[in-house]
Amino acid sequence: MFTVLLILTPFSRLLADPQSAVGATVELAYDSGLPSGQMIDQLGGCTMCQTYQGVLFSLPEEVSSSVLKKVRFYAGGGKADVGVHIMNTTDDNFTAGADLTPKLVVTISEEKWYEVSLPDVAVPSKFWVFFELAKFNVAPFYDEGRTGPSWNGFKPDQLVMGVPVDGFKRPQGDFLIRAYITSGAATTDTTPPTTPAVTDDGTTTTSASQLHATWSSSDDESDVVEYQYAIGTTTGGTDILGWTSVGTNTEVTRTGLTLTAATKYFICVKAKNGAGLWSEIGISNGTTVAAEGMAVEDIPPAGGTVQTADGKIIADFPANTAVGALTVTIEDIEPASATSTPQGFKAGGTYFVLEITDAGGNAMVTLSQPVTITVKYSDEDVAAAGGDPNDLVLAYYDETASEWKTLDTTVNTTDKSLSANTTHLSMWAVLAKTSSENAGGDGEVGGCCASSSADASVGDTAIAWGALGLCSGTAYFFAGRVGKRKGKK
Repeated sequence: MFTVLLILTPFSRLLADPQSAVGATVELAYDSGLPSGQMIDQLGGCTMCQTYQGVLFSLPEEVSSSVLKKVRFYAGGGKADVGVHIMNTTDDNFTAGADLTPKLVVTISEEKWYEVSLPDVAVPSKFWVFFELAKFNVAPFYDEGRTGPSWNGFKPDQLVMGVPVDGFKRPQGDFLIRAYITSGAATTDTTPPTTPAVTDDGTTTTSASQLHATWSSSDDESDVVEYQYAIGTTTGGTDILGWTSVGTNTEVTRTGLTLTAATKYFICVKAKNGAGLWSEIGISNGTTVAAEGMAVEDIPPAGGTVQTADGKIIADFPANTAVGALTVTIEDIEPASATSTPQGFKAGGTYFVLEITDAGGNAMVTLSQPVTITVKYSDEDVAAAGGDPNDLVLAYYDETASEWKTLDTTVNTTDKSLSANTTHLSMWAVLAKTSSENAGGDGEVGGCCASSSADASVGDTAIAWGALGLCSGTAYFFAGRVGKRKGKK
């Protein structure tokens, strides 16, 4: 392993410009990085010796304060857990004092370098990094040649430097233990990460089983350590998929879903930082599963146009049709799925649904300003009108009144289109006027000139007619006469 080191004398200096190191991560090390032996070997296999083994680090004089970010160490010899301690000193004799962070447990499984990440820990000018051994078959390794202060002992407050004492063998080198610091004061992260900016694959998708999204978030103090995402049919909803962790990945493709055509789906993401704080929930613009014959588009406040792929149906939205962005869906439907046509009209071959949802995914029924609907009429529509396209009209179904309502319709025989303005959103159709709707007739449904006569029986004082085809806004008059029998005066 090739390692670039900043070598320190036992308690002093950095071989680098301290100003350039401000805010940067710096490695503190006394060892050469080349493992020579294991502490247990130096002790001759002693199973009751040196429960605590570690290094006393000292900050360079040029660095007044520092934050400990992580430690690395080289260890092996078996498989066992070791406790990693970060402690300050209590006096000038460098006696181990209070823990600067709770003991960290690391499982040693093989001979190699191990790394332990830490929450930001403010360290004094001198601090300990040492191990508490649960078993004596594992221990840190040392290098050849002493340049720094490796220590060991039975208790944290009885650590001694690694030199021959009382006949015990001590390592004649330095433990391979490194500390990574940044100069400057430690900060306590009290703010969450930024709200994730979530991007889906656009307004529509043709897949009924898969959704995809990417996102980004940041945290300048303790970094983002986890993302979770969810899927719903409303903004912030989780009815399709509950919160699911993806680690630190910033992209997901979720397969195996059962998605419904003409339904809009939102992907929600939240981020957690190293302090355990969660961000606000970021939400995608939403993706609608498009069926054949369907058009789905987002309309901004400035207005816009939505049309089906074949250009058969077009909806033009003026500016400020509604507050905020709209999602417009136009879908062809079969005549069989529509309600019966009104009296005086015949069904053509064109039926469709116009639906709009606001930015929150809520369905809208009416608009504040009229939109223009343009429909290309078909040969079937013209045939229903007896061959005359001028007898075609656009109509929408009023769910509240449970009836069809026709609109003033402009017929353009050049481009074979019908146009009308409306503020209503629902089911639409091209209808053909019947002859009675055009000309009326004596007693015809839809006629505007109705008359009838009937004889009353003797003794009748009331009479009722049916199927007269009366027209709204027209006054009607009743006339009657009385006859008498012969021989009566």
